[in-house]
Amino acid sequence: MMADSLVQLEFDKVVDLVAGKTQTPYGRALAAQLAPFAERSLVADALQEAWEARQLILEEGPLPLGSGIDLLPHLEHLQVEGLRLDPEVLRDVQAALEAATESRQALLASEVCPRLQSFARQLTPFPELAAEIRRTIGPRAEILDSASFELAGLRDSLKAERNRVKRQLERLLQDEGLQGVFQESLVTDRNGRYVLPVKADHSGRLKGFVHDVSASGQTLYVEPAITLESNNRVQTLLHGIAREIERILASLTARVREVRQPLADNQGIMARLDLRQAVARLTIELDAVVPELVDEPCLALHDARHPLLVVAGQQQEGAPAVVPIDLRLPEQCHTLIISGPNTGGKTVALKTAGLLVLMVRAGLPIPCAPGSQLFLFAPVMADIGDEQSIEQSRSTFSGHLLHLQKILERADCKTLVLMDELGTGTDPGEGSALLSLI
Repeated sequence: MMADSLVQLEFDKVVDLVAGKTQTPYGRALAAQLAPFAERSLVADALQEAWEARQLILEEGPLPLGSGIDLLPHLEHLQVEGLRLDPEVLRDVQAALEAATESRQALLASEVCPRLQSFARQLTPFPELAAEIRRTIGPRAEILDSASFELAGLRDSLKAERNRVKRQLERLLQDEGLQGVFQESLVTDRNGRYVLPVKADHSGRLKGFVHDVSASGQTLYVEPAITLESNNRVQTLLHGIAREIERILASLTARVREVRQPLADNQGIMARLDLRQAVARLTIELDAVVPELVDEPCLALHDARHPLLVVAGQQQEGAPAVVPIDLRLPEQCHTLIISGPNTGGKTVALKTAGLLVLMVRAGLPIPCAPGSQLFLFAPVMADIGDEQSIEQSRSTFSGHLLHLQKILERADCKTLVLMDELGTGTDPGEGSALLSLI
């Protein structure tokens, strides 16, 4: 049990804020899994990484993480020998390699992120593979002439042969002896072969092969016998080009297959960098800080603000300013009572305390003043809200009692327990008596 449903719900909303600031789909997936760490060392590491990412953004700009296409499904397919990657996927591999290279260079050149540099050193750039894909595949996923000398030669030959066929057909169109034969004076294409549109009632005047007929039946698309040999050479060249492209793609796929595990590792590292950068963006937006982590249970939050209220105030024009609060629970004290009139902010103060503890434990800086101190309470347990259960015929007070029973059974000196309006739903005197027992 991490927290009561209201505090957990608000923590989930903070997680959604982080996920919304990621740049890549795998970064969003990692953000969606954000949860409090069990070990203090992991909390400290995550906080340091987030703070370094904040400094990096403010002083040097964000990392060039790229579009972040998820390569894992394609890399898994490569476990089957013989499968090849499509040009679009190979372009995604190139983009991922270039993003890893640029991010690595940016981090290693930085002076503000020593911990994040450890991730940079784990990124494997493979510049030769990226350059080969760039030389082979164009921005529209087309195979470039520079992919191979043979491909360039075949395409040059194809261009020359097609021009030869067109010239032959254009001479026929201009032949005075064939006037009136053609429906239109143009060269067209049917099934990859150049043909001429011939009037159906003049088809006997031009020897050749009919490849198609118009919908009206008035036009026959005829390949003249004189161009048969040249058209055959065009087809041979097209087949040769297709075979060469298949060979090129198979070769590139084999190169990617050899490094599929490092590519998967790179994606995991880039996801973590994307997550830390997203946390940094939220940190800047909230004007958040990393509190001092202390060894003994205590709470000293200065000018603490509820993060969701801060964001809501920024998004709504004319929204009232968020009123910061101080929450202090010294080491020698085990209980803090918040009292005051209705709508005075008591419940918000309780939820702020619980939410900020959960955020820190998840490696998220929190909106408060520098110098704040916080113990990594675990778990955070709460009794906030109406616990009445109609299905179980329990009163509001009975629901609170059952919830409190569960809390008391599990709580220890390292637990943060938040109780709101203890005794709600019953006589004030009975509620006071219950509180004195706790």
